[in-house]
Amino acid sequence: MSSSSSIRKGDADLLRRIYAEAKRAGRLDDFYLFHLGFPELSARYNAIGNFSRITEVATRIANQLPNEGNSAAFKEFAWRFVNIIARALVALKRRPDYQQIRRYINDIEPLFVEYAGHCADVAGFEAWASLVEERAADIKERNLPNALRGRSMEAIACMRLLQEKAIYDPVLDGLISAFKYDKTYFDKIVSSVGPLMEKLTTGTIAGLISPDYQGRAGCEADL
Repeated sequence: MSSSSSIRKGDADLLRRIYAEAKRAGRLDDFYLFHLGFPELSARYNAIGNFSRITEVATRIANQLPNEGNSAAFKEFAWRFVNIIARALVALKRRPDYQQIRRYINDIEPLFVEYAGHCADVAGFEAWASLVEERAADIKERNLPNALRGRSMEAIACMRLLQEKAIYDPVLDGLISAFKYDKTYFDKIVSSVGPLMEKLTTGTIAGLISPDYQGRAGCEADL
């Protein structure tokens, strides 16, 4: 259906015809309407929640960014960063959506800490939370490199413990790399993709294209 603020006459005629055919065939349960102009009637559609390859998540988002001049480099940075986030979410058995991508673009630490705990569980480390807490208490910010100053001690402790225990996981490696980015470099990524994510996660349509599957944004059907 059209994504305009109102259904045009042709759209309305098409909608009525499809509805009538679905009813005639006894398939109204399979009839879904997706329309950004009518969120109260629309089904929800997570455009990045289904894919055959995980890289499709980052590609679908990055393809909406400018691709000329200096913007091309920022687009590549953004693609890599979004891909790291998407891979971590899937590994944690969470479906990617725009809200989560936006959250972790702005602050990667919670995702990194969560995934670090996941890796520790897989590796069979006991009392991981206690180990992290003890190590965090010993960290002095004045002794940290500039890129890590201002970061949470918990996240730094996770990083150091995982490195000491020689745990390698490709997703974890990507998260650590993102976590260690210099803030000025990180800000460039956020400035390139942040406005797009803001548009996609603000207002009534946010519940349609970034659905809360435990809530009731939009009608009950999901596409």
